[in-house]
Amino acid sequence: MASNAYRPMLRAVETLVVPDPEHGRVLVLRDTQGVTAAHACIPPSLIPIVARFTGELTCAEIARAASGELGHPVTTAVVERVADELARALFLEGPLYREALEGVRSAFHDATLRPASHAGAAYSADADELRAYLDDRCLTHATTTNEHATKPLTALVAPHIDPWRGAVGYGHAYAALRAGLAAEADTFIVFGTSHAPMAEPFALCRKGFDTPLGAMPADLEAIDRIAAKCPYDPYADELNHKREHSIEFQAVFLRHVLGDRPARIVPILAGLGRQQARGTDPGRDKKARALLDAVGELV
Repeated sequence: MASNAYRPMLRAVETLVVPDPEHGRVLVLRDTQGVTAAHACIPPSLIPIVARFTGELTCAEIARAASGELGHPVTTAVVERVADELARALFLEGPLYREALEGVRSAFHDATLRPASHAGAAYSADADELRAYLDDRCLTHATTTNEHATKPLTALVAPHIDPWRGAVGYGHAYAALRAGLAAEADTFIVFGTSHAPMAEPFALCRKGFDTPLGAMPADLEAIDRIAAKCPYDPYADELNHKREHSIEFQAVFLRHVLGDRPARIVPILAGLGRQQARGTDPGRDKKARALLDAVGELV
């Protein structure tokens, strides 16, 4: 039973509204950080309760506010029960979440290779099936121009949606890379969007990325050179790499397009949430600028 002073606080998770045969629509909470693989499905009747799990209100205060919004009594016991279930499922800030977080963070830190966490869902985990899909549904339908074939490619903007829905976009992007890639290119600096909040503007990761087609090793020397130039801890948000798909998908396509060609990656997640919220230029942020300049020097 929660104390009278307990103020439940939902941690930073992804929220999705999805169709439901029983309730019409439900709110789904999903952990992009990878601390829990569970999803929480919140029916409409409980959304006014969960929406107030901000850490500012006690359970009794939440019950009164939700009663007014719903038009019928909501007891404190109901709010406490919802909070308890979400806490045990690791969706609330608190000792259970912090203990689980430390365990996950320690295990990820000790790993030398980041697993292909979305294999078998966002793309096939079977190597032969995956190769066939990337060739037949992605790359063979893309067109490249003579410019791609004759002018060395130095940078590429590619999708980070799942390969099932992003087949055409991925095909055009990586067909262009395959056609214009210089023979001596052996290190790929891969920027990806972090879909989970980050404390710092960028997060490095000193791990290779595994794929069903083989691993893309990390260029540790290059990563260390960038890290040395950062005026903040570039590994503070390293755990965000664990479940983030934006770089994982690029590693899959790179490994496929490169085949057995030796190559390494420098995985960098971009948070930049403060800049997005404020509409400011990341290039004017000293922390962000330091990493971008370090990447420029490396290149």
